[in-house]
Amino acid sequence: MSKKLTYKELENKIKKLEQSLKISNARFLNLFENAAFGVVICRLIKDEKGKAIDFEHLQVNAATQRHTGFDPKMLINKRALEVAEPEDITNIIQLYGEVVETGKPVEYEQHFSIYDRTLQVGAFSIEGDFFALTFIDITERKRWEKALQESEEKYRMLFQSSSDAVVLVDVETLDIMDANEKMIKLYGYNHDELLTMKATELSAEPDKTRNTIYYQQPDTIPVRHHRKKNGTIFQVEITANYFTLNKRKINISSIRNITEIKKIEMRLQQVQRMESIGNLAGGIAHDFNNILFPIIGMSEMLIEDLPDGSTKQDNARTIFNAGQRGSELVRQILTFSRQSEHKVMPVKIQNVLTQVLKLAHSIIPTNIEICKNVQNNCGSVMADPTQLHQIIMNLIINAYHAVENKSGKIVVELKEVMLENGELSDTLLSSGQYAMLSVSDNGTGIEPGMMNEIFEPYFTTKEKDKGTGLGLALVYGIVKKYKGDVKVYSELDKGSTFNIYLPLIHSPHKNESAEKGKILHTGCERILVVDDEYTIVNLEKLILERLGYHVTSLTSSLEALSAFKSDPEAFDLVLSDMTMPNMTGDQLAAELMSIKPDIPIIICTGFSDKINKDKAEAFGIKGFLMKPVLRSELSQIVRKILDDTKT
Repeated sequence: MSKKLTYKELENKIKKLEQSLKISNARFLNLFENAAFGVVICRLIKDEKGKAIDFEHLQVNAATQRHTGFDPKMLINKRALEVAEPEDITNIIQLYGEVVETGKPVEYEQHFSIYDRTLQVGAFSIEGDFFALTFIDITERKRWEKALQESEEKYRMLFQSSSDAVVLVDVETLDIMDANEKMIKLYGYNHDELLTMKATELSAEPDKTRNTIYYQQPDTIPVRHHRKKNGTIFQVEITANYFTLNKRKINISSIRNITEIKKIEMRLQQVQRMESIGNLAGGIAHDFNNILFPIIGMSEMLIEDLPDGSTKQDNARTIFNAGQRGSELVRQILTFSRQSEHKVMPVKIQNVLTQVLKLAHSIIPTNIEICKNVQNNCGSVMADPTQLHQIIMNLIINAYHAVENKSGKIVVELKEVMLENGELSDTLLSSGQYAMLSVSDNGTGIEPGMMNEIFEPYFTTKEKDKGTGLGLALVYGIVKKYKGDVKVYSELDKGSTFNIYLPLIHSPHKNESAEKGKILHTGCERILVVDDEYTIVNLEKLILERLGYHVTSLTSSLEALSAFKSDPEAFDLVLSDMTMPNMTGDQLAAELMSIKPDIPIIICTGFSDKINKDKAEAFGIKGFLMKPVLRSELSQIVRKILDDTKT
């Protein structure tokens, strides 16, 4: 079998034909017939002026039909204008005329719609007006090229439209080969800059070996911290795949900035921790208040029974004050867990400050000097004492963390100031008198770039176990709620000062109001007292009997219901605990009111997440008390509800 010739080989052979007219017809025909591609020998037809007007097909080899789809019988001895439309063939005739005239071959691609084929066509001069046409079917190649182009366009579209930053990395050299627009925006480098970088240059991780291994081995842990062009370090999540391109192994990585996601996760964890703390705080509050109630109540009655000025009375008063401090501590725990109701009242900050400084001295090492400069006659502000306690304690703890590594100094000041409009920059405080609480330290200071972020929730520069990022946010929120403001002054390595401004109030009758709250109200009505704690029910019975009331006390809610059912008219008021076995206070109240709708009921609780003052009133309960209850507070609410019922 004779070997089929390539296009180049045929061209060379035909060139030789041009050089030597002595070539045998048999050899030419052998060359012509065995070509691997279509070959047509043509003669150019000219007009009188020598202009090419048509051409005639003289010889057509067998491969022509395979490559073009045209039957040789349709072409042999046929002119071009006979087998093609004039508008399709005119330019081609002119082109072939130039080939014959100049002797320079041409090559072009042409699509033949009749057979839906794309051909690579070659034309070159033979001798005189004779020329040869070659045809190679490149239809499949063009389809592949089109598919490849479409694939490239689709890849580009996906590459650029990805919601993540995408980068291509040469696994062997770690050179960045390509990056999409999201990558450019995320890192701050332009496209050309990225293409000059190694992938490991994006990392902020100290372990460069680990970074290299990541791009080379798909099963390694992804790098978690990257650095932008401006130096900002952020957390990333990387998903990688590998493919081969031109014998090069390529890592294609999708990079997602998960800094905000991590912050949200941290906030969620903080909320969950706060929820756990809240549940724990509620349990502590309930049990602790039940313990404190008898301590406070009994010591309060002892103070009344013992001779004025006696040592025993002073001792009883010490017990009473300790119980009050314990009660305040429970309130602080509930406030921290966001489960307490805040009572706004006239407060002297200096009194709260004294308590906080005592606590601070017990938890801050003695090598840290705490100085105070307090104006003792500073006026009152409208606030919740527990929240003021939180403000001061948070600021002092922050100051302590700033100086703990240098045995520094913390200064706490309180004084009245008169502010004029515009005196403080960037504040909406109106002119007037304010209490200014200042906490200063000579510690590390705050970086200028962070000054606008320090009051953001969960923002912290402290180590993991030293801060949650909630302290200053809490301070800012409380101060703003009380129509005050916070001003911060800081310098790196020199320290910080936090100034809290709270508007002063004029309360000339505050002492009179305080004394009015201590007045004991008496009566002679019949009261049913229910509490599963014997010490508490006994205490409430003693207090109420001293006030003149007739008291029936029971430690079982079921027994109380039975006693009430037997004679509803025997009781003018019911005082019930909330958390009791078998039947809770609100359930007992519902049963009692179904028997006697107008019976006034007071719910007393150490803590309950099921009921508060508003819920109790909506339920039809007339009074709500939080343990431990002072005798004056109990006498006042009992008397008021009984009088209101009679009215």
